[in-house]
Amino acid sequence: MCKKTLKIQAVFNGSHNGVRYYIIMNARFITFAKLRGIYKKGEIFNIYTESDTKYGCQWDGQNIESSIAKFEAELTEQTKE
Repeated sequence: MCKKTLKIQAVFNGSHNGVRYYIIMNARFITFAKLRGIYKKGEIFNIYTESDTKYGCQWDGQNIESSIAKFEAELTEQTKE
């Protein structure tokens, strides 16, 4: 039986002073993201783990979900080394 993996979802959770807050669902490590303004490919936005560890995530030019998926894939590869 194949285990179905759920797609990462970013759920808008409000904004304050120009910062948009997102709850991240179905990701392995990341639970929260903060974005300000419009991002160009390669720019960095803040993401957080459940334990409040902060990381910079590179905008992939598409969306929050795909950017976080790529970040988590890279993080997983680094932990294998």
